[in-house]
Amino acid sequence: MGIKKWLRNFLIGRMRYIPEYTEYKRTILVGSICLASIAIGVIDGALDMLLGNTRFTPHYVLVIAVSLVSLLINRAGRSSVAIALQLLMANAIVYYFALADRSNTGTYLFFVSNTIGAVAFFGYKELRVALLFVLLTTLLFLSSHTGWPWQVEKTRVSIFVMVNFMCVILACVMIITIMLRINHRAERTIEAKNEELVKANAELDRFVYSASHDMKAPLSSIMGLLNLSDKSTDLTELRHYTQMMRGRVRDLEKFIYEIMDYARNARQELVTETLHVKSFIDQVVAEMRYSEEASGVEVEVDVEGEITVQTDPARLKMVLVNLLANALKYRDTTKHRPEVHIRVRKEPERVVMEVTDNGIGIAAEHLPKVFDMFYRATERSSGSGLGLYIAREAAGRLGGVLTVSSHEGVGSSFRLSLNE
Repeated sequence: MGIKKWLRNFLIGRMRYIPEYTEYKRTILVGSICLASIAIGVIDGALDMLLGNTRFTPHYVLVIAVSLVSLLINRAGRSSVAIALQLLMANAIVYYFALADRSNTGTYLFFVSNTIGAVAFFGYKELRVALLFVLLTTLLFLSSHTGWPWQVEKTRVSIFVMVNFMCVILACVMIITIMLRINHRAERTIEAKNEELVKANAELDRFVYSASHDMKAPLSSIMGLLNLSDKSTDLTELRHYTQMMRGRVRDLEKFIYEIMDYARNARQELVTETLHVKSFIDQVVAEMRYSEEASGVEVEVDVEGEITVQTDPARLKMVLVNLLANALKYRDTTKHRPEVHIRVRKEPERVVMEVTDNGIGIAAEHLPKVFDMFYRATERSSGSGLGLYIAREAAGRLGGVLTVSSHEGVGSSFRLSLNE
């Protein structure tokens, strides 16, 4: 085992795994400081004892004991508690020597390093704790420099030293805080990108597997029907096979269009324009009115007043087409009057569109997953399971939110909320 690996295991524990890189580095650094403090206490204490000076032996014992406890706490995964103990000890030691520094050698300057250490180690996420230590350090400096309340007879009080010292602390805190904030934002950006990458990789794996299956199934069906056609001489039977093949081709064509929508939504930039909502929805409904699923279904559009929205028309059409297609496909043919209602209303700074049907509905156990890629909520589904996934992703790219409420046997309602 190399020295570096041995030191890592000693500082944070052999069996402990820290997934976040920032926390890992902080734990290593805190452990190193604890180890260095122990070494300083042991070496300086031993040298003083060899020279016959035992006056400061209790101080060295304190440094070693606190640092050892801090090291154990850090190994247990509580690096914030460990560094808090180290800072308390450091402030106490500096305060003691600064209070006794009658020669004015500038011992109090170590308070500056304690302040910088507090802000640097606690970081942006625990900035409030760091500022509490800054306040404590400042109060200890003022006490050591004025002698209050222990040595009121001190005469070396200088208002200029106090003001300048506090200005130095303020400047250091501001500089480090700004740097921490910049680093925090950069880390958040990297984390967000990593999450997007993990999501993209997972979706790619699922996409390749499911897409290959969904494309293979209709092709295999067509090949089977072709083989049957080769063996048949009956014209009626051949027409039946042809009709079935045509249906499979339509399924494959629809799936290819969904893949194209998926790719366009993922890759293309937003191109926004002002849309007149009523005419836009009417156009979408008109394009789908003569589809096979729309037969016998009454589609009503109800828009409250003249509503316009600034959005990407291509992506908004993706959302509406998929929601309307879903409502038409899962209509309840046992009901006397299958209906789909598209309602649009204006809320403060938002435009809300609802697509409601009285279809077969969605069972409660399926609702949390209906927007997942390739998820089919019913055995009746013959689609790819991409439609609602694409609708949600497109809504997200528009800065909107797409939600669903449904009751099995009653119907479903999809709600799209967009910025005005």
